[in-house]
Amino acid sequence: MTKVRLKYLHCFPDRHGKARYYFRYRGQRWPIPAPGTQGFASAYDGLLAHIKANPFPKRDNVQFMPGSLGWAIGKFLASPLYNERAETTKRNYHRVLDQLRESYGAGLLADLKPRHVRTIRNEIGKTSTTTADIAMSLISALWEFSVEQLGLELDADPTHWRSASPRSQT
Repeated sequence: MTKVRLKYLHCFPDRHGKARYYFRYRGQRWPIPAPGTQGFASAYDGLLAHIKANPFPKRDNVQFMPGSLGWAIGKFLASPLYNERAETTKRNYHRVLDQLRESYGAGLLADLKPRHVRTIRNEIGKTSTTTADIAMSLISALWEFSVEQLGLELDADPTHWRSASPRSQT
């Protein structure tokens, strides 16, 4: 018996063992009737037409302006400073860096102020304080990397706002 595989069609057993069919494309998933049943062909053709008319953007094809946070993240990910780390560390960092690049990548590093860093920390901290802490340390590392390796002329690291508090100056 010959098996025919259709592009983007995936089958998964549910918790009761029943086969569930999904049309999966770039992280999106749509339930679809089982092959050979009524409505399958029209649903499959409709979804193929949908993805052809509205292709989802790839995350890696975005070009960032030199000097932006997204640009610095791209350079950092390609550097030995990142690539020499342990695999689990790289995986955790990459997850947070992707989040930073997606949400704040278009902003210029030179424009980043402590109030912006606090806003980023608070936004990310709504879901996970650990991720927010990692994001702060990565922004600091990106800042130092941008000055030392990329030759950007930046002011003081905006993640160190606590060291400039009035209490520490007394």
